[in-house]
Amino acid sequence: MMKRPSISVLFRAASLALGLSVGLWADDVSPPPLVNPDAVPAENLPSSPTEGLGSVPTATEGASGVDMNSLAASSVAAPTISDDQQIKNAMDMSMELFHAEDYEACVKATTAILDRYPKKKLYWVLYLRGLSQEHEDHYQQALDSYALVLKQAPHTTYADAADFRLGLCQMKLGESIEAEYTLRDIIENNPHSQYRLQAYIHLGNLYRNSKDWDSAGRVYRDLIRFYPDSSWAWTSLMYLAEIKAHRGDDEGAEHVYELLLRNIRVPDILRAQALLSMGDLYISDQEWLEALQAYRLALRDFSDVPGVVSTCDEKIPIATQGRKYNRVPYRAVDKGPRAVTEQPLDEDYLLKQETVPDQ
Repeated sequence: MMKRPSISVLFRAASLALGLSVGLWADDVSPPPLVNPDAVPAENLPSSPTEGLGSVPTATEGASGVDMNSLAASSVAAPTISDDQQIKNAMDMSMELFHAEDYEACVKATTAILDRYPKKKLYWVLYLRGLSQEHEDHYQQALDSYALVLKQAPHTTYADAADFRLGLCQMKLGESIEAEYTLRDIIENNPHSQYRLQAYIHLGNLYRNSKDWDSAGRVYRDLIRFYPDSSWAWTSLMYLAEIKAHRGDDEGAEHVYELLLRNIRVPDILRAQALLSMGDLYISDQEWLEALQAYRLALRDFSDVPGVVSTCDEKIPIATQGRKYNRVPYRAVDKGPRAVTEQPLDEDYLLKQETVPDQ
């Protein structure tokens, strides 16, 4: 008759199996479906940047910190937190730090995650670190973080976002040629990137700031053609008018401004800017009556737009004296482009600046 195993032998075997099961950790960590620093409220902040990362178990301890040699004295082992869960917890805290605008702490927290798991491709953590480094004005460090995102996750939405932010960092560092190549690469070689529109805007501004009017004009015409009836198209029309005025084509500039004024779908702030810009051109050309009409129309139609009343109060006396004495009391307006908003108040654009969509 076969002898039954003793209870102590069964207990030791069960304890060994339990110890093996709690030690199984996943080799790869899946990224969250969305890294959106604008979507999570900043509350319940951690007490330190690395809180939630846990500690590395010693040789005699399990993942829960319990001495493996003492498991035989207990019938239930403490639960284990997997790598995936620890990374998620630490990433959630990093996001809270980002929303609390504690970017320095966010950089430390994300760096702690990356240092603890150097063999894992945590490119979504790298992206958040890059954003925080940008906010700290550490553009070269942000460039390095985004470059690692491109290396670890090519052909993903994370790569598209990192590529766009590379161009922005290069612009802020004064690396105009590198920024031009980066933005043009997004436009020409990645037509499905949802950052293509932003690349157009920033590339046009880059050319405009360097006074490359021909290249800037081509970019703005493409924007008008590809994104008609959008705030981007209307802003591009403003820029085209400024380019014409800078080159001395006042009639061409006035024609573009009139197109904006006639389109009731254009926001009032841009229509008011167009009308005031026309008045400035008339003063520059000493067309006093036309200038007076432009400013009075601006007061009539756009008095609720910020800045319109004060601008008209300043310019109407100039046009009045010019009409009376046929001279300008001081040099009021240059023929060069007037400053307008660098980008329209487009909520979708503002969100996409720091948002990575689902993969």
